[in-house]
Amino acid sequence: MQFISEVRIGLISMDKKQLEELALDEDVLYQIFNQCSLRETIRMGASSMDKKQLEELALDEDVMYRIFNQCSLRDTIRMGAVCKSWLSVSRWSTRARPQLPWLMMLPNSDSRAEEKEDDHPQSLQKQEGEFRSFFNLSENTLYDPVKFPELVGKRCCVSFNNADACGWIMTIVNHYLEMQLFHPWRRIQLQLPNYSTLPPGNAYPPSYFSVSYFQHDHRIFKAAMSDDAAVVMVINERSSKLAFCRIGDNVWTHVSSSTREAYFDVIYYNGQFYAIAFRGRLGVVHIDTTHPYVEILTELIIVDRFYPYLVADSASKSLFIVLRSCAENRIQQYPHISMSFITTSDFKVFEIGLEETGDYKKNPVELESLGDRVIFLGRNPSMIFLASQFRGLEGNRIYFTDDRMERFGHEIPLKFVDVGIFNMEDKSVQKLFLTKACHSSSPPIWVMPPCPAV
Repeated sequence: MQFISEVRIGLISMDKKQLEELALDEDVLYQIFNQCSLRETIRMGASSMDKKQLEELALDEDVMYRIFNQCSLRDTIRMGAVCKSWLSVSRWSTRARPQLPWLMMLPNSDSRAEEKEDDHPQSLQKQEGEFRSFFNLSENTLYDPVKFPELVGKRCCVSFNNADACGWIMTIVNHYLEMQLFHPWRRIQLQLPNYSTLPPGNAYPPSYFSVSYFQHDHRIFKAAMSDDAAVVMVINERSSKLAFCRIGDNVWTHVSSSTREAYFDVIYYNGQFYAIAFRGRLGVVHIDTTHPYVEILTELIIVDRFYPYLVADSASKSLFIVLRSCAENRIQQYPHISMSFITTSDFKVFEIGLEETGDYKKNPVELESLGDRVIFLGRNPSMIFLASQFRGLEGNRIYFTDDRMERFGHEIPLKFVDVGIFNMEDKSVQKLFLTKACHSSSPPIWVMPPCPAV
């Protein structure tokens, strides 16, 4: 087996003439190819053919599509340069295949945390710079910072990933309370109603936080956008209440709730907005009425010290309630400040299936495993993917970001530390990647990457 492995490495580095002169026995070649990845197998096979032979090979397009779909997006684009028929399949595969999100964050140079964190933690600037870094999960690559002049002085609150809403990011300027939508790949901005028109109030007692957080920052906790990108629904972090606007509105429209729930997450799915309350109760939001309201769909879930997220699975037509448990950690570096930060310790997942009538069941069922599913949580409508559709992605995992980090440390130069992968099988947490400080006032968010030009 060791010999086969060594020969395999040698073959990959050979050109067409060397491979033909080697003339290995077919049985030996079969054993070698069987030890190779799909990418290496295709590469070695193509290396002994010229352009005309490749075009004459004329593999069935369905077979070619399945082969290309097993390769990374980068390899798919490269293979499209082989010949015209491969280019056609490459374009088809690239446009049809789903893409994993990227992680967008402040680069180290913009955080200013390193240079001031030992002197005056209270004096850190909250204005955000114009650069953003992106981590490509599929390629395991952290790209160089990208310049976005449109983001100077703005905090990126939420990103969207569904249909025509895909790619949009919600921003806010604390000083002027201006809210906008920004599309980083198309460089387009749309104005939203001013933050001051959102529902007032504070869902938390003043003693809940050690630092007077609400006197300084204005934040959108969660948001969702309709598939046609015409309606935006938000949860105001001051009040945990729902409000929405249609693009072009001057004010936010409040949504009433008979149960006076404090909401934690909202998504748009199958033509409607769904919201989940802090205590795990699911509701559907009715906005096409004179008095918008929330209709409660499920019974209460006991979620002590768990934070609920809502995830839609179009394949099974089910909704999932993902409960995230976090542990508080004291900040040793600043003992004179009564402050803590949180790290994720556990997840629980409940499925809300459909009745025969098409209505959602009132009692969610807890799941022990996600199977082939992979869930992405953060300051964005949660996403779900099938691991089998992506090379190197493992199922039964939950990818998460520290979307609650700034609530516990916005006035001190905390580094985001709660970005990781949760394994549903053994309940372990793995760090997604290691990097230097990024200020917690603008935690990383999942964004959909630009569509590749092929």
